[in-house]
Amino acid sequence: MAQHTPGPWEAKNDHPTEPRIFYIRGTHPGGWEQEIAVLYNENGENARLIAAAPDLLEALDWLVTALKTGTLATSGDLIGKAEAVIAKAEGR
Repeated sequence: MAQHTPGPWEAKNDHPTEPRIFYIRGTHPGGWEQEIAVLYNENGENARLIAAAPDLLEALDWLVTALKTGTLATSGDLIGKAEAVIAKAEGR
């Protein structure tokens, strides 16, 4: 399976004439901006959720690792990171 473009991704509505077109962009490992997706007739909430996908995956991976290793109680910044990712996905 091919590896996805690493995060962070961002959702932008920078189309010059159409307010319901959103671009999801990330940075390719080579350093250039890469278009991940173009969403037509979408709202900003869906675009932000898609853009947060790599961060959500990373936060879930941290959580699973903490649960498996029994370090959840000592993973103080895990909750803060998870809350930040949720806020990004919700556009806060």
